[in-house]
Amino acid sequence: MENETQYVIQRMLDYIYSVYSNSTQFSPPGTNATNGYFQLSFREERMSNFGSAATILFQNKDVRDLHECYQNFVDVTNKAFTRNDLYCSSGFQTVMLNVNTIANAVKIIGDFVILIGGNEESRKKAEKDLAEDIGKLMASVNEKGVVRSGCHGNGWVSVYIKNSCPAMKDTINNILLINPTDPDIINIKTLFNNFYDQLSTLETGNHNPWLTGDWQIQFTSYFLAFAKALEQLKSTPEDAEFKIRELIPFK
Repeated sequence: MENETQYVIQRMLDYIYSVYSNSTQFSPPGTNATNGYFQLSFREERMSNFGSAATILFQNKDVRDLHECYQNFVDVTNKAFTRNDLYCSSGFQTVMLNVNTIANAVKIIGDFVILIGGNEESRKKAEKDLAEDIGKLMASVNEKGVVRSGCHGNGWVSVYIKNSCPAMKDTINNILLINPTDPDIINIKTLFNNFYDQLSTLETGNHNPWLTGDWQIQFTSYFLAFAKALEQLKSTPEDAEFKIRELIPFK
């Protein structure tokens, strides 16, 4: 069972870090707009492939249900970006980046690590790494100022994300992972619930005419916090590699 859980954790990390990589590669062109290429990146086949069927046969029902939670997570996130077209406009408003973004993200990762029983050392390291990564992203966007025209992220993406959070939590808590017994799965369930709580706080208003650059940075910071907390549940790299080889493949 532990081997199977590690497999799901790794799939989750692969997807989350791909979202993070896309956001840093296609960082906001200005404080008032999410990068259109970031939104379009979710249309790439590789992003939908992250939600494909498992390449192993799960022996444990809780792990199988956890994997379905992961697939739902990929599907809903991708749809938020793919079901909305880019917004093209020549109008603009001045939007400042939220100075509390880094502090909020650091608090979230700290809370996440504590929730899953992480120690003080691992919490501080996760907080430091996240603050540095998000700080670099914010600094680069601040230097760009505002954009005045173009096709950028659509504000309706934020509404789709926010509206999906209650349904995702309901599926996790009342359909798929009602009473898991494995400590790692219980921890991941807790992380999922808290992650969706954070996503639901993202601003859905004031995206005029585009989804703001600040929204992209905050969205990215929550994904990165989720990933760094999940890493606390991974086996050591050598151990994980050995365990993956033990998994039962489909015939």
